[in-house]
Amino acid sequence: HSYAEGFRHAHVGLGSRNILVRGSQGTPKQVAAASPVQMAFVEALRKVNAEFLEFLELYLWESEALPKEQAKEYCSGIFRDVALQVHWGDSIPEGTSQFDQRIVWHNDTKALYHL
Repeated sequence: HSYAEGFRHAHVGLGSRNILVRGSQGTPKQVAAASPVQMAFVEALRKVNAEFLEFLELYLWESEALPKEQAKEYCSGIFRDVALQVHWGDSIPEGTSQFDQRIVWHNDTKALYHL
């Protein structure tokens, strides 16, 4: 099984600037901005989920999982990645562990929010 991924950031306030992020393997990489259409989609997605994002931020802070500023920063980053994955080759057998190296795209913390 093989795959390739294209990745863009959707932080509207940063405009078309590249940003430095840590990849799923912890390696820093430069990431270009998403297209204006993708940015608009992400902003609409965040608006539709605004109540959830506000709840999550408050929950993280009140439960003392994160300090207030970190909870705010964490929630401001949700739904800010735009990625396209293309998979080809042999299928992955049913029951394969999510930590199997053939499916590493689901073992990072950002994988919690997949559409």
